[in-house]
Amino acid sequence: MLKSLKVLLAGAALALASVSASAAVWTQTIDQNPDRYIGRSFTWTHDLTEVGYNAGSDSISSFALSLKMYDDGEGFCTRFFCIPDLILEKAFADLPGSGADGLWEVDNNWYTTEGTLGMVATGLLSSTGMLEITLKSFIGDFYLDKSTLTATGKVPEPGALALLGMGLAGLAFVRRRQQKK
Repeated sequence: MLKSLKVLLAGAALALASVSASAAVWTQTIDQNPDRYIGRSFTWTHDLTEVGYNAGSDSISSFALSLKMYDDGEGFCTRFFCIPDLILEKAFADLPGSGADGLWEVDNNWYTTEGTLGMVATGLLSSTGMLEITLKSFIGDFYLDKSTLTATGKVPEPGALALLGMGLAGLAFVRRRQQKK
């Protein structure tokens, strides 16, 4: 009985010790070619599974979404009057949940929102590898050139998975041996 308990504890310790992972970074850039005109809103999805993220075993702890936007340089005209482009264009990036949304005055620049506070967005990204973004015009109109999503997280190491498998096999062996007695 004591020997079986020792083997059982050794197998459990081996399984627990195998839960190590290495840091990883996944990046996907979507080029809106031709550049996407944003007059009201536009929705698209980043899919990190296309760049090596495995939603079944990898995990994401944080992300950054960078948007390359620029002002269209034109005013607003109706049939009866024109308003020169004196109004500042404002863009709003709406991500799932809250805490990772962004609001920017659009010039010709990269704009970034950090996903460390967006727990809902980070959780969805970690579980599926996909993040849906809706870019809205808060004021005025502008163009979206590129969208880059960079996520950081952990990937289980192959050696750790092998150790886990050996630990589970040892536990199964002990269990089978006990059932024979």
